[in-house]
Amino acid sequence: MSLVFRFRVTFEDVDDVVRVIDVGATNTFKEFHTSIQEAINFDKIKIGSFFKATDSWRKDGVEFCTVAKQSAKSAGASELGKFIDDPHQKFVYVYDAEGGDWTLRVELMKLFKAEAGKDYPNVFKSDGIAPKQFVDPK
Repeated sequence: MSLVFRFRVTFEDVDDVVRVIDVGATNTFKEFHTSIQEAINFDKIKIGSFFKATDSWRKDGVEFCTVAKQSAKSAGASELGKFIDDPHQKFVYVYDAEGGDWTLRVELMKLFKAEAGKDYPNVFKSDGIAPKQFVDPK
């Protein structure tokens, strides 16, 4: 059986919105990106990047980007399980850095065995209404 990571995903600037997402160890960062986008009702068409983070949420290390970028690893070719080396692993997830500049915090909560027949990533819990991705200037 494969391992599953349970992550708590929160907006950096919005306190009452939490998504808990289960991600298989063999799922890629790109698949995780898509599941976050679906969980918060964003459009999934802008660039997203994950960065390993320190305990104080500072970017620390390699970037995993959803588009080809010389300074980053491919999110679509990078399995999550190969880059988790801390039982409380943290990532900073940045979406649409050039437009909306959304920053989310991703923290590993739990590790467990995958349920037979269940697809991952999977939203385990959803609390609060996510902010609108685009704000109408009117």
